[in-house]
Amino acid sequence: MIYLKLKVIEPLHLASSHSIGPVMTTLDYIPGTAFRGALAAAYQAQNGIDATFQEWFLKEGVRFGPFYPIGRPSEGEIESYVLPATSVTCKLAPGFQGEASSHGIWDQLLEFIQTRQNGDYLPHSNCPRQDCTALLIPEHGFYRKTRLYVPKKRMVTRSALDSRSESAAAEQLFSLEVIEEEECFSGWIDLSEKYKEADLLNNYLQVGKVYRLGSGRTRGQGKIEILEAVLGRPSRLLGTEENLEGGIK
Repeated sequence: MIYLKLKVIEPLHLASSHSIGPVMTTLDYIPGTAFRGALAAAYQAQNGIDATFQEWFLKEGVRFGPFYPIGRPSEGEIESYVLPATSVTCKLAPGFQGEASSHGIWDQLLEFIQTRQNGDYLPHSNCPRQDCTALLIPEHGFYRKTRLYVPKKRMVTRSALDSRSESAAAEQLFSLEVIEEEECFSGWIDLSEKYKEADLLNNYLQVGKVYRLGSGRTRGQGKIEILEAVLGRPSRLLGTEENLEGGIK
């Protein structure tokens, strides 16, 4: 397995849906398929589709995992986690305990299972804090060290292009939500065989290597840089485990 840390060096837009409209939002993470596509395109441009291309990108068992947001380089984070789909938080004081006046986040999975076995399909709907009766609402996203994290984003406005004149189309503006520069992401690649991973690492995943992905690549968007590449799980990640405060470990 190869562990990778990536940094955004140009605004990055990864469409969160297939719908087309005046405002298009972005995903909060980099899908493994997006990075694999960028890597495969770079390899194909140099070597075409040969046996190595098949082994690295198309062979059964090859996996490119998602890259989750870990903040800015100065923050020193190396991994983040996805909140379970059954996570809830207090409506009036959302977030992990310790974040301002937040009441905590709870994973209701076991409660769903227990209530289902008892014939009752409704788990607790109110904040369990003794001094609070607010409703519990779903919480989603990423967390690190019991702190929610969302990558910093902004909106950029673009003009659609007229395919006939190859110039800006009149009165056809649209806005893209983009992930800001300096945001970092971490993830992994598994080629199932270490010698193949070593070849990929040494030839295409060196620190400082730059790739483009997402939309707007010809308009100054989508450039990412490899900050760290390690064969095998980094020692500082071994044995780490993040738990939801006030919830299920």
